[in-house]
This record gives sequence, structure tokens and C-alpha cells, in this order.
Amino acid sequence: MGITVAGLTFDYKQKQVLKDIGFTLNDGEMLGLLGPNGAGKSTLLKCLNRILTATAGVVRIDGKDIAGLKQRELARHLGYVPQSTHAGFPLSVFDAVLIGRTPYVHFKITEKDREIAMRMLALLDLEPMAFRKFNELSGGERQRVFIARALAQEPRVILLDEPTSYLDLKHQLETLARIREIVKHKRICAIMAIHDLNLAYRYCDQVVLLKDGRICSHGKPGEALTEEQVSHVYGVEANIFNGDGIPYIVASEARQQVAN
Repeated sequence: MGITVAGLTFDYKQKQVLKDIGFTLNDGEMLGLLGPNGAGKSTLLKCLNRILTATAGVVRIDGKDIAGLKQRELARHLGYVPQSTHAGFPLSVFDAVLIGRTPYVHFKITEKDREIAMRMLALLDLEPMAFRKFNELSGGERQRVFIARALAQEPRVILLDEPTSYLDLKHQLETLARIREIVKHKRICAIMAIHDLNLAYRYCDQVVLLKDGRICSHGKPGEALTEEQVSHVYGVEANIFNGDGIPYIVASEARQQVAN
């Protein structure tokens, strides 16, 4: 089925941060959350994951309101990859990914849990460093470990907050391609906050363009990321070109604000 968000609103210290956010994402689809800094992308992900409590609105996964789920059950429905990649404790990479199996562990870790953790490491090209210390990895390597850990939860929906921010160009493309492949194969959903419009255009089935906590545009990338919408939201001159069948967005100088 997928995930449905309706009327999601979030206020912080008497300031409205998100207003009436709504969309539906079906199984096997990726959605990109786009917008300038401060648009509400990370806040929206945290409201979906109940890290923050929405002021209003409802989030349903496969028709089930997540507000009624206990934390352990919620973790079986939602996997979350945060923006921060602080080194943390000196766990091995394998153990860091194995933490993703916590929602399923009752008395002890099983062989199945270990197999799933190793499979996720393999998917993200992390097998060679499985027994290195997590706190010795680069920021990009740690980012891929967080993604592997979230996938090890076998969630219905995976939330990713700027998953390519610490990755070089090669690993950006490889990681997003593999996430997309997993989403399609496993028939799950992915919601990804991302700054790169062209990566969103290339890998996402839907995009939501946010400005000041509100949706300015929503739909397929070709429909929602028009030159006019990009220019309006980001305050730049935007042009869309087509290269070898792949559209790409080029932004030039910022639009000049003319005083009345």
C-alpha cells in the first residue's frame, strides 16, 4: 500500500514550521523532499518518525495510523537515516549495522539477524570494512553504515536526511541507485531530503518542493520541478536542459530583488 500524510502541521515556540503537508507514496516509490535551507525538510522527516510530535495531521503506513504504534513496532515500520554522522562509540561496522535488528530481538541475536546485517553491508559495499571500528571511518563511509543499519530494520518506509551529503560523486550515484533498486525490489517506500535537484530528478518517482514549511509543488519530477517553480522557491534563474534523454537543471545567478 504505502504511506499517506495528511494535514501535517508542526509549531515550534509559537512559530509555524510546517503547514498542512500532505502526500501519498505507493509501494516501490521514492519521494524527494526539496527546498532551500530552513524550508522544513528535516523537520518533516522527524515528524514522520515521531522524533518530533506534530501539532496536527495524521501519518498512515499501510492504512495504520502510526500515532498508535509503540516505539518497537514503529521501528519495524520506519527506518531513519539522520543527517549527522558523528563517530559515536567504537563499535565495529558490523555491530553498528546489527543494531538495526533491535526491533526484532527478543532474547538474543539470531543467525538470521547476522545474515541480514551482512547482506546490507554487501549492498552498500561495506563488507571489506565490516570489522573496522565505526569511529575510524570517514564521514561518507559512516553515512553508508547508517543507511545499511536502517535497511537492516527491514522497514516499510525508509526516511533519509540528505543521504548523499558526505559522499563523493561515485558513491552518491551508486548509493542512490542501490536504494532505488531495494525500494523497487522490496516494494517499500523511501522519503529522502536532498539538496541536489538533479539527483532527485534522476532517482525519485515523486518530489515535494517546500518553501517556508509549505508545499509549493508536488508530483513527478518533470511536472513539479519546472523552471518557474525552481526559480520561485530558490530565488535563482533556472533552466532545464535535456542531455541523452536525462533532464538536468542549471541554475545561474540569483534573481535580483527590486525594491518598490
